[in-house]
Amino acid sequence: MFNKTISDKMQKLITALLLVLITSAISLAQETIKDMGFTDMFIIAGENTAKYGKVEIFSDAKIDKLLQKHIAVNSTNSGLKGFRIQIYFNSGYNSREEALRIKSEFETNYPNAKAYLTHQSPFFRLRVGNFRTRADAMRFEKELKLVYRGCWIVEDKIEFPSL
Repeated sequence: MFNKTISDKMQKLITALLLVLITSAISLAQETIKDMGFTDMFIIAGENTAKYGKVEIFSDAKIDKLLQKHIAVNSTNSGLKGFRIQIYFNSGYNSREEALRIKSEFETNYPNAKAYLTHQSPFFRLRVGNFRTRADAMRFEKELKLVYRGCWIVEDKIEFPSL
């Protein structure tokens, strides 16, 4: 009986000790590279630190060049896929002036919606709104059809919504 009591106490002690060790190991494992901020992962990997060790990366120069090109292209991408409503699309002698007039008229009538005038030679086009879904665009298009009969929904890169 005495042996069984010591054995039970010892078993409980070992279980408690293991539980504490496992809990502390899990909490230490929660520290990740994201805690270090936004830096180049290749620079971080190449640094020799006691905390993370050292990683040597061997790669072709073409891969580095491609990666830099990818970063450059994506850094200029300031938007996301969405929908706009095109209310004007024309080319011709005074199409620019007409597009500017329609844009001004639209901004007066709809001060909460943005208008975007673009020129893709030889056409001027005026698109309005920033809609994440086609359904949102359709609701606004229905309202616009009363004034701009020839308007239609187009896929476009839209601005990020304001927070």
